[in-house]
Amino acid sequence: QLRESNWGGLARRSAKGLGEGVCALLFLGRNSLPLYIFSPAFTVLAKHLVPYLQFDGTGILFLLVSLPLCVGGSLMVAWALDLTGLSRFLLGKPALTR
Repeated sequence: QLRESNWGGLARRSAKGLGEGVCALLFLGRNSLPLYIFSPAFTVLAKHLVPYLQFDGTGILFLLVSLPLCVGGSLMVAWALDLTGLSRFLLGKPALTR
């Protein structure tokens, strides 16, 4: 019988032979709360790059620059909050990243 707490282990076991790409996606799934909380701030910051990337009419270059900026920035803020212990006071969780 599968309980809710067993889904993480089940996902790790099923992704064991699939490679590092799936493990990276599982890492992002486990840490989606910091992405939801902090990504709007980094999206606003990424909008300042639009004038520098206007030569690309499709917007693909903006996507390739802003997506890693938003995801990486959000995870780094969460990591810094965990490191300083502020995540316990701000969100009531002992750690934002797992």
